[in-house]
Amino acid sequence: TAIARPAITVRKSASPAAVGVAGQLISYSLVVRNSGNVTLTDVTVTDPLPGLSPVSCPASTLAPGASFTCTATYTVTQADADSGSVLNTATAVGSPPSGAPVRSSAAAAVPINATPAIGLVKTAGSASVERAGDTVTYTFVVTNIGNVTLDDVVVTDPLVGLSAVSCGGFDGSLVPAESTTCTATYAATQADVDAGTIENIATATGRAPSGRTVTASDGVSVPVMRAPAISLVKTVSPTTVGRVGEVLTFTFVARNVGNVAVTGVRVTDGLPGLSVVSCPGFSGTLAPDQSVRCTATYTVTQADLERGTIRNTATA
Repeated sequence: TAIARPAITVRKSASPAAVGVAGQLISYSLVVRNSGNVTLTDVTVTDPLPGLSPVSCPASTLAPGASFTCTATYTVTQADADSGSVLNTATAVGSPPSGAPVRSSAAAAVPINATPAIGLVKTAGSASVERAGDTVTYTFVVTNIGNVTLDDVVVTDPLVGLSAVSCGGFDGSLVPAESTTCTATYAATQADVDAGTIENIATATGRAPSGRTVTASDGVSVPVMRAPAISLVKTVSPTTVGRVGEVLTFTFVARNVGNVAVTGVRVTDGLPGLSVVSCPGFSGTLAPDQSVRCTATYTVTQADLERGTIRNTATA
């Protein structure tokens, strides 16, 4: 009596053993062996992995102890990269001379090395500003420079007074190599003008499928074209005199006609005998377009009358 013991085995391997990005090709080798004692016919290998090429086998019959190798290929998808591996199971089936078919399954897992990363490039639409109130438009280009999808992507910028960062219809997700552009506006303040520059740093963040948060920062400096200047208008009352002892009142209006605040402002006049120039309540600082009114008095002398004129120059 000959006792039939039909059996089949399949061994599955993948090359490369690990991949890094979507689009890479995995080649599968499936070694099918008749591990029983009767010939197997109608030998087939199936693998339900969506996207897998047809499994190609060199034969369909296996004598006891014989084997052959089947092959198939698969292109890694972004969903695979986000999940962290490609896992699939192949099944070999063969029919013995009598009885039910025999089968065997083998799985292979190809890990995907996740390298989540995000990039940020920040630019300013204005090369410089000149005065308080000038508007600067900032552009933020955020790019997924890793190999997995990033979700919850946002751009933040702590600059006080900056408008909300707008990314249009962006849904917050970026696949590898995808970018989105965001914008925000800012009105320069007098403090910026006085400082001579507007400097700020923005940060982009995103969440990888593993839950890991990745960040990138970029800053930009917008110079302010500072133009400090001051003007002085001097008047006198009365405009003519006729006797010794008459009193002249000089009025000095100093104005900041530049675009930055000026400090230590004072008015001097070298006329001998002139009273102290008085600027009541003035702290010595003028913001742009701000002015201060100062006064001084002078008593006409005999020398002034004989000379015929009183001439003097004040300086702010």
